[in-house]
Amino acid sequence: MSSADDLTDIEDTPVPHAFATRELAAIRSQLLGWFDVHRRDLPWRRYGPSTSVSGGVDAEPEASTSTEAPAVATAAVSELVLPSPKPLRVEPEASAAASPPAADPSSPVKRPRRAAAVQASKRARLTVDYGSDDDDGADRPASAAESSASEAELPSSSDDDDDDAGSSFEDSDAGTDPRPRLKRKSPAVSSAAPATTATGPADRGQRAYEVWVSEIMCQQTQVATVIPYYEKWMARWPTVHALAEADIEEVNQAWAGLGYYSRGRRLLESARLLVEKYGGALPETAERLEKEIGGIGKYTAGAIASIAYGQRAPLVDGNVVRVLSRLRALGGDPKAKKSIDLHWKLAAALVDPSRPGPFNEALMELGALVCTPTSPSCDTCPIRASCWAATPGRDLSCTCDACSTWSEAATDPPTTATDFPRKPKKKAPREETIHVCLLHRAGDGKLLVSQRPATGLLAGMWEFPNRADMDTVAALATVVAGDSAELEPLGSVVHLFSHIRQTMQVYRVRCPEGTGDDVSAAELGERAVRWLTVDELHEDAVSTGMKKALALLDKRPKGKGAAAKAAASTKAKRVTAAAKQKAADPKQRSISAFFGKKEKSDDDKKG
Repeated sequence: MSSADDLTDIEDTPVPHAFATRELAAIRSQLLGWFDVHRRDLPWRRYGPSTSVSGGVDAEPEASTSTEAPAVATAAVSELVLPSPKPLRVEPEASAAASPPAADPSSPVKRPRRAAAVQASKRARLTVDYGSDDDDGADRPASAAESSASEAELPSSSDDDDDDAGSSFEDSDAGTDPRPRLKRKSPAVSSAAPATTATGPADRGQRAYEVWVSEIMCQQTQVATVIPYYEKWMARWPTVHALAEADIEEVNQAWAGLGYYSRGRRLLESARLLVEKYGGALPETAERLEKEIGGIGKYTAGAIASIAYGQRAPLVDGNVVRVLSRLRALGGDPKAKKSIDLHWKLAAALVDPSRPGPFNEALMELGALVCTPTSPSCDTCPIRASCWAATPGRDLSCTCDACSTWSEAATDPPTTATDFPRKPKKKAPREETIHVCLLHRAGDGKLLVSQRPATGLLAGMWEFPNRADMDTVAALATVVAGDSAELEPLGSVVHLFSHIRQTMQVYRVRCPEGTGDDVSAAELGERAVRWLTVDELHEDAVSTGMKKALALLDKRPKGKGAAAKAAASTKAKRVTAAAKQKAADPKQRSISAFFGKKEKSDDDKKG
């Protein structure tokens, strides 16, 4: 039995945190074997026999089961592979406990060709269904291999931030994976026609489009949320050419509820570029994808290139950062450049050359289902024998350049797997309060909505008129509903953006039948306005926060009994009376004056 004294310090290896040559072969074999058994049957996954870099269909690869690692193409990768590996520094008991039974498909033991062929045939029978028109869902980053969470685990509010944080390496503060998880289950096998691996240029191009859409949707969004959105999107725009013909209103409507709305806009813009300059086909290398196509970063480029085109390209997302940080005890700041660069080098060294796409998905799937932020299932991990953070007795401290990027002095040194990756303190979101006005018309039951600016947060989305100033909202209501306008408090809701905690004070104004059709957007200081029914609001490009405000229409005011109602009514009357008094004052400016250009007075003109 090995003791803690037998374990070599991390800094004593020729290249800190590097993989030993035989470790690479074992990790690839064990992880791919586990993935073949445990991968989820997601709608954007299509697997037949394994695919080579050229896209041709090959026999089940056996390279990953050999004792020698395949030649590495780049110098950056070869630096991370130790030429003369030391024995794996793992206590025999831990190693034995982590090793799967000999009969388990995830074992590194070489399988006969017949068994490999049977396994490939099973993968080929996994089917894809794009026909669902299921309604709205929610958000998550899971590349085609992402993890997901049940509806109960989803955040209480969607993130409607316009920033695209798909390359973020952060874990969720609440301890749930950025890609929440669904209950693990064996992939469903269908008797329908087998789904085939992309072989020709046209098929590979279509596969690239499917991977691209799924990857963009899964950025910062839970897989469980993405699935219905993806199926609905593919039913509506099954090809790049079909998407290029869409308009931004249609795309915003399809994206409503997913959050990070700029992602949908970028998909549309890039689809038009692809049709115009590339004949509708995505470039076939990670380098070109990242350089030439807007909205595709290093992670998405690696996913498309490896999964659709079979290129040996690495990818690093939040799940992969967590797996690599624990596998190699990376204690640096995950947002520091040196730390980020090291994660990418390690990921590049690991990629299986004969099955790059499935391996990348397996790495992400492992982080989503097993190597989770706060409750990792180390006992079931197929690569635990190579995990430094899970090795009893190992000193996990390190002073290499990458690990030295961690500078929060108050933090204790890492001692367990859950201490990785290190978690920098998050900046508190900015507090913001707005007053939202639901102008509700009698007769047809429609509500007035206005359109946000074409750029910035929630660009082009529709919302209920709102202002930071209560008096301005009251004046706006008077412009639409007349002097009879009365603000009726409905309550408040909180909506979270990545950098803003927004509290919405919501009011209803009952408008007489036929009111408001002659009110222009300019009078209200808005870009555009229109009246929509409740059903239309749920189908239109309305943000999640505004749908929360709408839900208050069916709820009673907070408080108990008649006293609460009377207090709410009295407050509403006071607010309305103040607004009417201002409206009666000839010196009081109209609502449009708050938003239009300031006109010079006679005195100003004389001056």
